Amino acid sequence: MASFKEAEHGKHKDALLSKKSFSKHQKMADKDYGPLPQSIARALSDRLYEKRKGAALEIEKLIRDLANNKNFSDVEKIIKVLDKDFVSSSNPNAKRGGVIGLAATSIGLGRDSPLPPYTILKPVLSCFNDNNSQTRYSACEALYNIIKMTRGTILVHLNEIIDILGRLVVDNDLNVRNGVEPLDKLVKDIVAESRSFDLESFIAFLRKNIYAKQSVSRQFILSWITTLDSLPDIDLVTFLPELLDGLFTVLGDPSPAVKKMCDFCLGNFLQQIRKNPSKAEFSSMVNILIQHSKSQ
Repeated sequence: MASFKEAEHGKHKDALLSKKSFSKHQKMADKDYGPLPQSIARALSDRLYEKRKGAALEIEKLIRDLANNKNFSDVEKIIKVLDKDFVSSSNPNAKRGGVIGLAATSIGLGRDSPLPPYTILKPVLSCFNDNNSQTRYSACEALYNIIKMTRGTILVHLNEIIDILGRLVVDNDLNVRNGVEPLDKLVKDIVAESRSFDLESFIAFLRKNIYAKQSVSRQFILSWITTLDSLPDIDLVTFLPELLDGLFTVLGDPSPAVKKMCDFCLGNFLQQIRKNPSKAEFSSMVNILIQHSKSQ
């Protein structure tokens, strides 16, 4: 199963189970997990990452066998168990185990799964609100694997995914922030190869979020505008009136790197307008240009 290396920080602290967590772990032997074997369920909530990873690999094999036999009913039951009994658990080890278990489920199903990807995606996305940084990092790992398998089918949820990535770029944990980069690159690659998303809705999302206060957040949004503008089948100049005010606002950012990136973006738009002036809606942009010229 493709993964990032789990963050090492806080491992010793995590290894010490509280009495409450230990009690819950002991009770697992009496719990019915349906098609998910007890041995896998126990390992999936183990305090050791290697045990949880091993359990996830077993889930991948189990799901693949079920899918090959067209037994998607049991697959759905396992997804519900991973969500309810693991991801929703107050035990951080069980929660992280559930997250990688869902990623393993996606891998086991393969790219031709008849199940809606959001049934797996939704529980993982909820973990990005968790206070535990290792849980958020595990969610980055899981989301990467899920998106890698589902590819273009997740683009219907593009706004939600990019909203989460935009929050993670300013996460207070370095490992989580580093985990965003490969995720963001993967989603951009998928957007480049597939246009199965609502462009107008995504432009509205970018327009709203370009006014973020933090430079790194603005840089993240700029990177997406630049990505869209680089795609041959998207004429972003027609959406420039929606983005222009935000771009001029970002041009005043205190970060030299953000200023340079924004200047490059505006320069590309200007070149396109010069080549084909008829594409630009000047009447929609003139007031924005006047307003910002007065503020200089």
